[in-house]
Amino acid sequence: MKRTQLYLPEKTLKILKKEAAETKRSVSEIVRETLDERLRESRGNPARFLVDMALRAERLGYSGPVDLAEKHDEYLYGKKSPKWGYLYKNKKKKK
Repeated sequence: MKRTQLYLPEKTLKILKKEAAETKRSVSEIVRETLDERLRESRGNPARFLVDMALRAERLGYSGPVDLAEKHDEYLYGKKSPKWGYLYKNKKKKK
């Protein structure tokens, strides 16, 4: 095994610690088992893995912008994009 480091939201870590205490296992063991299980499931269908991750995030209370489906291009490439939005903010208006 190789040691690694993860950054987790506090809410996720709290859930993991509770699960570890209830099952008398380490947080590391639960993370390894969960990742192994998800990766095994996804080998036959990578899209299923992404859907499962989205559903799990939703159960944990995470959500995206309410207008994401409607304005996905803006979030990916336009004004609302964390990566590309600066192009629109700095663009001078033509007269």
